[in-house]
Amino acid sequence: MPWVLSIPHEDRGIVSDSALRIGIHGAAGRMGIRLMQLIAADPALTLGAALESGAHPRLGEDAGKIAGTGQQGVILSALDDVQVPLDAMIDFSHSEGSLHAAAFCRSRKI
Repeated sequence: MPWVLSIPHEDRGIVSDSALRIGIHGAAGRMGIRLMQLIAADPALTLGAALESGAHPRLGEDAGKIAGTGQQGVILSALDDVQVPLDAMIDFSHSEGSLHAAAFCRSRKI
């Protein structure tokens, strides 16, 4: 099945045959959880990485369990532990975390 733009409109355009792999930095927070729920519901998107600070108590849990969407096979990890390719990163952390995420994305050309 072809990949489509994730827009709420009748005239969705075909862009690619694979879903965009999205990383969420701040994934266990309120906004991060909502973003993971929206990604799980959109066939044009795939959760590539669910990220939190290295001291977060839920590190190691499945992101789908955290978001309430069922097992996703994506483990909540620290940013520096990401080993998968990502097409985009969404940051809902704090100012220091955002700077760290920006440097990470720049180094990975995300």
